Amino acid sequence: MPATRDTDPVTGRRRDAWGMLLLFGILIGVNQMLVLNFAPLVTTVQARYGVSDFPAGLLTLMNPITYLVFGFYAGTALDRYGYKTVVTAAAAVMTLGAFGRSLESGYSVLLATHTLVAVSGVFITSAIGKFVSDWFAPAHIGLATGIVMALMLLGTGVGMGATPSFMAWIGWQRTLLSFAVLALAATVLFALWSREQRHTTLAAEVTGLQEARYLWGQTNLRRVFWLSFLIIGATNGINAWFEKIMSGNGFDPATAGAIIGVSLLCSVVGAAVVPALSDRWRRRRPFILMATVFGLSFTYLFLNTSSFALAAGIAGAGGIFQLPSYILLVALAAQIAGPAHAGLANGILMFANSLGGLIIAVLMERVGQWFGWHNSAVVLMAVYLLGFFIALQLREPTESRRDTAAPAVLSDGSV
Repeated sequence: MPATRDTDPVTGRRRDAWGMLLLFGILIGVNQMLVLNFAPLVTTVQARYGVSDFPAGLLTLMNPITYLVFGFYAGTALDRYGYKTVVTAAAAVMTLGAFGRSLESGYSVLLATHTLVAVSGVFITSAIGKFVSDWFAPAHIGLATGIVMALMLLGTGVGMGATPSFMAWIGWQRTLLSFAVLALAATVLFALWSREQRHTTLAAEVTGLQEARYLWGQTNLRRVFWLSFLIIGATNGINAWFEKIMSGNGFDPATAGAIIGVSLLCSVVGAAVVPALSDRWRRRRPFILMATVFGLSFTYLFLNTSSFALAAGIAGAGGIFQLPSYILLVALAAQIAGPAHAGLANGILMFANSLGGLIIAVLMERVGQWFGWHNSAVVLMAVYLLGFFIALQLREPTESRRDTAAPAVLSDGSV
């Protein structure tokens, strides 16, 4: 699209694209802050509600569980009704759940209301691909996705890193109430000022299963789904057992948390820089290959070192070189699937990495129990090796690619 007075020479779209991106990124950041704020509070939840390890940890586990249950439905809803309608409704559910969590009640109410927050997160984050493909030209989808993911990481960092300090400062109920007010503000901003530029939705006669078959039938897109299962699943697997493995190396929880903090900070840098370079060079595959090579080269050392400096250095480099692969996979899925199918493509992608994280975590636990936790790194190295060979087969999407769905799939009359 040629630049005009009303279009941005960078995005190739209307100049308010950056404002729309900021509204969406803030909403995602607030959502992820709420979804993950109980991760550092397991012992606090146990003491407050008198529950055991599993119920206390279940609050955080609701994040991957809800992706497995609702990921497909979130994607089809986004493609059928559009992201403005679906995300606004999900944000309202998030706000309802956030205020419910702040009530002085028992554990069952806390779990139920937090589940509402987690479910809303599935629908909100699954809209990333559809949103960026609507507002940004293909050559800049990577950068736009990176900015959204950077804001999401900032929300994650606040939720996991700052919540204990807020609790100590103003108490449990006031902290959760403050988070609920932030959720309400983000929801109102998005509901009032966000909009869709091109309303591409599924026709009524097209079922979600038909759309899923269409997407799975595209070989290149199927490779993207498998890479999400493997590469991002490996990251989720590491997160599941990181404190357990590092405790065997002599790190206490605070030190392990500091290593995670380094990784998150560097991930924000990687999310801003790597997708921009990928857009500039119009290449996704080299950066995804780099993530698999990094995992193969440093995972075993990372999970077997007793040096804080070395562990933090590898974690920081991983944040720069590995996390952006997730951003590029989201961008690839949106580009290959096209605007009309980006919702379900994003939903399948997130379903795949959640399922991959669950399976890889179980495999790591089995190897850890049988051969020692340090050897669980071998599982991750095998995963990265398989990911490397799949990434070699990836094809770069052409910038001029049109949505190849049948005309009946779209409800706006476009092909």
